[in-house]
Amino acid sequence: MTDIVDVFQEAVGPDGTLMMPTSSMSGSALDFAESGRIFDPLTTPSQLGLLTEVFRRSPDVIRSAHPTHSVAAWGGDAVWWLENHHISDTPCGRGTPFHRLLERDGKIALVGTGIASMTFFHCAEELLESRMPFSPFTTERYVMRCRVQGQLIDTPPMRLYARDVSQRRRLGRLETELRNAGRWHESRTGTLSVIVLRAAEVWRTLEEMADRGVFCYDPQ
Repeated sequence: MTDIVDVFQEAVGPDGTLMMPTSSMSGSALDFAESGRIFDPLTTPSQLGLLTEVFRRSPDVIRSAHPTHSVAAWGGDAVWWLENHHISDTPCGRGTPFHRLLERDGKIALVGTGIASMTFFHCAEELLESRMPFSPFTTERYVMRCRVQGQLIDTPPMRLYARDVSQRRRLGRLETELRNAGRWHESRTGTLSVIVLRAAEVWRTLEEMADRGVFCYDPQ
């Protein structure tokens, strides 16, 4: 796994930034919030596979302090990408590293997995919320505890993902739309499939779908 990290770091270069999601929960964000657990970016392991955990522990990698959807980053501007993640209104929307992918025209790489694992979609859920026939978020807000620069703090009350909506989320339609629009780029590295998407093109595709009243969920 360290070889894969090395390859990505070489591809990005010291002036770019490599990020990986390092979510701390094996279930839902609600499960984590209701558990009362304390998130420590230095010690809480990533639950998103060995590659993300190896990256988290790599030299010069820093991690955001968000209790449920933390992100690890290496390279140029890593601090800018991650700063204040823990005070965002939702885990992946405005003011988070996922929204900054749009601001910087970033790329998303899915390595050995499919589009269902694309955390960036949560960013789009917040941006599209006002156009959707239902909200993907809880009405209740949750305060969680985390360590920021060694200090134990409470996060501002934040909205999390509603369980009933999360269970209906399906991204297969988005994959079809991306492929049909020529925005899907897939190759192989050894035995691993690598899918590369531009965040801006994913967002543009979701906006086009929303214009037709199409969203990535099973009917209620």
